[in-house]
Amino acid sequence: MRAQRGGDEHAVGLNGWGHEYVRAESRDATTVLDHRTLEQFDRDPDDDNWVGLHPVGEEIPLLDRDKWGNAWLVEQFVEWLDGGDPSKLRMIDCASSPKSAEHGEPVNVPDFLDAARADAIA
Repeated sequence: MRAQRGGDEHAVGLNGWGHEYVRAESRDATTVLDHRTLEQFDRDPDDDNWVGLHPVGEEIPLLDRDKWGNAWLVEQFVEWLDGGDPSKLRMIDCASSPKSAEHGEPVNVPDFLDAARADAIA
């Protein structure tokens, strides 16, 4: 699977804030989020004449909610502060193992965070 986000890294931004272009490709389909429209393009193994054509995708309806993006994340955080469930998006789950600029070795993110918490409490 390969995913690509279109944004500031291009010479010309065609999709403004909140209307990013995201494309995810897998063996059997390509899914594109563009200007808040989500489409899935299924692979047809019997179709050899796909080059240069713009296939028609199946539009997938977006979830219906009042808030999106940062407003939705802030709302989840406030609900958690009020005793609700923790967010499904946790920094520790999203953190990769960056290399230390000081040592050049991979950083164990959970251990690094535990040490930082211990220093903050001390």
